[in-house]
Amino acid sequence: MPGLISLGALMFCGAAFVLLRWGEAAGWLPAWARDHGDDIISLPLVLAAALLIHRALRKEAAFVLPLGHGLVALAFFALYFEFLMPRWLGRGVADWWDVPSYALGWAIFQLAINRPAAGPHPGPD
Repeated sequence: MPGLISLGALMFCGAAFVLLRWGEAAGWLPAWARDHGDDIISLPLVLAAALLIHRALRKEAAFVLPLGHGLVALAFFALYFEFLMPRWLGRGVADWWDVPSYALGWAIFQLAINRPAAGPHPGPD
């Protein structure tokens, strides 16, 4: 099944997001998790979904997202959520400490999720 690793990662990140929301509502999360937890898991969640879609469309379990894709996503998140939304759309708050949180999430994706999935790989003919 192409994307088994990315499906598991997607489910893990989704569960982490739900736990963050629940912990925030219940009031038991530490301040750093309330402030930056969503930012840390956002890129692994989005990039794991992109990886899962790519693997399903290509039918290649060994496909990994190129490094540039993640870097573009990191730059987009930083610029959109920390610059454009607060300044021009009047939504959100520019917190530049979120940028290292996005970078940490990107690193987690690159090191732990963006790996070839186990499964049948076409061999040389």
